[in-house]
Amino acid sequence: MEVDSWDSNLEEELGISLDELKKWIDDAVDKSEIVQKKKAQLTELKEWVEKKEEEEAMTDMLLTDANKSLLECEKLVKDTYQKNGLVYRESSSEDEGGGGGKLFSEVIEIDDDDDDDVIAVMLHASYLSVFVSQVPSQSMTQPNPNVTEDELRVGMTILGKKRTKTWHRGALVAIHPAGNGIFKYKVKFDKGKSLLSGNHVAFEYNPTLEILYVGARVVAKYKDGNLVWLYAGIVAEMPNNKNRMRFLIFFDDGYASYVTLPELHPVCRPLKRTWEDIEDASCRDFIEEYITAYPSRPMVLLKVGQIIKTEWEGTWWRSKVEEVDGSLVKILFLDDKRSEWIYRGSTRLEPMFNLKMTTANTQEKKLAGQQRTRPNMGALRSKGPVVQYTSDGQVGASPVKTPQASPSQMLSVQNIAPPTFTQPYQRLLPSLAPGPAPITHTTAIIPHQSAYRAPTDRIFYLAHTCQPACLNRVRPTRSDIHRGKNPLLTPLLYDFRRMTGRRKVNRKMSFHVIYKAPCGLCLRNMEEIQHYLFQTRCDFIFLEMFCLDPYVLVDRPFQPQRPVYYIPDITSGREDIPLSCVNEIDSTPPPKVAYSKERIPEDGVYINTSPDFLVGCDCTDGCRDKSKCSCHQLTLQATGCTPGAQINPNAGYFHKRLEECLPTGIYECNKRCKCCAQMCTNRLVQHGLQVRLQLFKTQNKGWGIRCLDDVAKGSFVCIYAGKILTDDFADKEGLEMGDEYFANLDHIESVENFKEGYESEAHCSDSEGSGVDMSRLKIQPSALVSSNPVGRPPKKGESNDSSDDTFVKENYFSSSSVWRSYTTRGQAKGNKEGELVASLGGVGKGAPGGGDNTLKSTRLFFDGEESCYIIDAKLEGNLGRYLNHSCSPNLFVQNVFVDTHDLRFPWVAFFASKRIRAGTELTWDYNYEVGSVEGKVLLCCCGSTECRGRLL
Repeated sequence: MEVDSWDSNLEEELGISLDELKKWIDDAVDKSEIVQKKKAQLTELKEWVEKKEEEEAMTDMLLTDANKSLLECEKLVKDTYQKNGLVYRESSSEDEGGGGGKLFSEVIEIDDDDDDDVIAVMLHASYLSVFVSQVPSQSMTQPNPNVTEDELRVGMTILGKKRTKTWHRGALVAIHPAGNGIFKYKVKFDKGKSLLSGNHVAFEYNPTLEILYVGARVVAKYKDGNLVWLYAGIVAEMPNNKNRMRFLIFFDDGYASYVTLPELHPVCRPLKRTWEDIEDASCRDFIEEYITAYPSRPMVLLKVGQIIKTEWEGTWWRSKVEEVDGSLVKILFLDDKRSEWIYRGSTRLEPMFNLKMTTANTQEKKLAGQQRTRPNMGALRSKGPVVQYTSDGQVGASPVKTPQASPSQMLSVQNIAPPTFTQPYQRLLPSLAPGPAPITHTTAIIPHQSAYRAPTDRIFYLAHTCQPACLNRVRPTRSDIHRGKNPLLTPLLYDFRRMTGRRKVNRKMSFHVIYKAPCGLCLRNMEEIQHYLFQTRCDFIFLEMFCLDPYVLVDRPFQPQRPVYYIPDITSGREDIPLSCVNEIDSTPPPKVAYSKERIPEDGVYINTSPDFLVGCDCTDGCRDKSKCSCHQLTLQATGCTPGAQINPNAGYFHKRLEECLPTGIYECNKRCKCCAQMCTNRLVQHGLQVRLQLFKTQNKGWGIRCLDDVAKGSFVCIYAGKILTDDFADKEGLEMGDEYFANLDHIESVENFKEGYESEAHCSDSEGSGVDMSRLKIQPSALVSSNPVGRPPKKGESNDSSDDTFVKENYFSSSSVWRSYTTRGQAKGNKEGELVASLGGVGKGAPGGGDNTLKSTRLFFDGEESCYIIDAKLEGNLGRYLNHSCSPNLFVQNVFVDTHDLRFPWVAFFASKRIRAGTELTWDYNYEVGSVEGKVLLCCCGSTECRGRLL
């Protein structure tokens, strides 16, 4: 009820009038201690405000008087000059010193400024600013609001830039119009005066968060030990939770540092293109590229303790990551224990430098018509730090709009929705033809696999010599009796026992696995298992069906929860193992694709599979002795093409598993070999699909493949099959049908690039010193560092074992692609500007010796072919087409030669790079080259902790 609408009946009932009630309430409020305390505080605040207003008025009056006195003194000085026949003028010391050129910074100092070396500045009390810890709702790439001329008043205290590149406090004594709405500002410092442009003066007060954005021009504090500097820079990163609510500032001289809002001062008249105010050319180019590409920022993903090569003074050195702070990393040089902070997107870090080289090389190939965006089946990604593409869009940044790429530009193994710049990566497979009618199924309809129960009876061993009779009671009459079962479970179904033991050593528990054969013999390792299989002539259980990893469970099948759509086998019996299909999200069927487990040569592609052109072996021991097997020797000899030119005697399969990728390829035994196909240890991929897999609908990546059982590390999973096209025909078909499932057969290029890297290193190893002399390269890395290196610089000619002799081809870059290494502040103090320019003149010179050492590509020996062949699995292919991308994949690609030794046509096989738990999606790294499609950005949503952020 409203008090104003007090009813007379209610007043009579309560016995109190409205006025009396209001008075009683006011008295009660006045007597409250809290109210009395607040009133006292309000009174004190009013008195304090009045006092401050009086002080401000007094200060303004003193400044006005001081300004008038200063003008009067200046007038007296001019009169004195005139009486003595002298000319009083404002000029630059460079003009008088014969420099011959106007300073880029347009800082004109008055002649009476005698102290040009004042660098450190003592900071006085500054205004207290309340830091707003939330991100503004508007874009952080918004333009800076215009500053009106009225805000710059004669007599006010401002910051001005001196010729030392540092900024100092001073008083604005005069504003001179220079025409076209441009003004010059005369600033009086403690020692001397300068005539400055509007972009070289800054307000003394701290800016508000609303007027700051990425690319904003500011003056910020830079701390070096006990010294405090004021330098100009641009805002590179707005406050967010990742950087602990700080601003990342890129200073004009190439350094980077995190600062807080009270340490910033806004520039009065910044240029529209803020990077044009930076004198250093390489830094200016870097800032322009950074602001243009924002919010997409490539940075190296680093962890504490990682070893990485870092450039310093034109040489690559082995270094270690000491600390990671947001976008900065603290690097410790292992040679002399120097440490410095570096921006993680700097090309002083080797991964970023390699990315720049790769991007430039890709652009050159694109201009020559040789480069297309397809997964590189032969590419081997480094195991070291990777470049991650971060995006600040989640903290308020507006995504940059770019023209959309045409379908011919977007090449991928996965189908992708209509291209937009910020679209997350996903696979939307086309419905080429209607699939089976969607039928709603329940879990009961899916064939339920009964759980394996280990026999309880004990097997006793009697001393004997194992022979085929040991397996007579379990030897099957049909080879496919257990078709579709987990291959690791197969030995147990034939009465083998898999037992897990444990032991404690030094208070640490360890587990191990042993197998017991049906005859009671214990098999403790893979050598004993292999020997037993040969002794018993076992042709129904193979070596790859055994696993000694105690963490791989053979009886843990994955069962879908609530399938909506189910197909028992999408291959229609073409694979040895059924490939089921499950959709637990909706009733959408998979695209109907002509399934083929073999590759299909198209017009213009001839694969010579004749036995006359194959190397065969005559082994009788299952090719266990690699030194006697001709096919094994092909694999071993090919490893001589790797860096170091040393043959790896352990290359190839090890007990029917491949632990890591072999770039030079694997040569399996073939139809010309005399070894037994079932017992041979060098036949794996040719046996086809063995593990149980399932096609399923993912939440945000379309269709994917997952394993239904645990998969041991190094196990063969499947191949990538489809139509093999020539490069020209692939371009034509890609325009007509789409190129989402194209993949390069680039085994030759992959090995040549691998070898090329070593030859470059060998070429550089003869140079003086142990590091890589970057002055011999056509490209030098730019850097953004945050503090002066701590420690001693290496002496000239000093040999350091910790540095790496990494070198690149002399003609890798055109002369227009040059990134220079920034000098440190300590070096800048002792160097003249002319010397710095001279040092750039040597960049791009060829290596000593000259001459053209360009090697002819192996592919050119095949009738002059210049480009690799393409696998197209869009309309016809196998399950490999559904494998999704991940930045932390659990599969790796291996080129295997089975039916031909033609280097152009290897089989593309996938192997498990780690132990994979049942129900896990299988993924591999597409090895896309980021930036290879101009104007196209494809975000990655693999969800990995090491996600690089972008595919393209």
